[in-house]
Amino acid sequence: MSSTQQDTIWVPAPKIAAVAAVSEERLALMPLDSGRPVILTGTALQIWNRLAEQLTFNDLLACLATDFGVDGETIRPDVENFMLELQRQALIVPLKSPASGTARSA
Repeated sequence: MSSTQQDTIWVPAPKIAAVAAVSEERLALMPLDSGRPVILTGTALQIWNRLAEQLTFNDLLACLATDFGVDGETIRPDVENFMLELQRQALIVPLKSPASGTARSA
């Protein structure tokens, strides 16, 4: 992610169907415009659930580092790659500011 995206707040895209299997700790996501279903488990599911908190990427990274008891810089490449993949599949979008209609940074 570029340095400007590090402060961007990412949220689930608006046209996504999500089906949770709570007992199995899995979440199936389906972009309604196109694409194939994506099944999230483990760390991927934890990252997805954190998106509801509307954290910047850097804050998300800090939370995950605390959750897993690791250094943020150690997990940064993997989290960046996962977020880029979610973005590529149109599963996440930058949060829009209601007043300006532009992407909001923290």
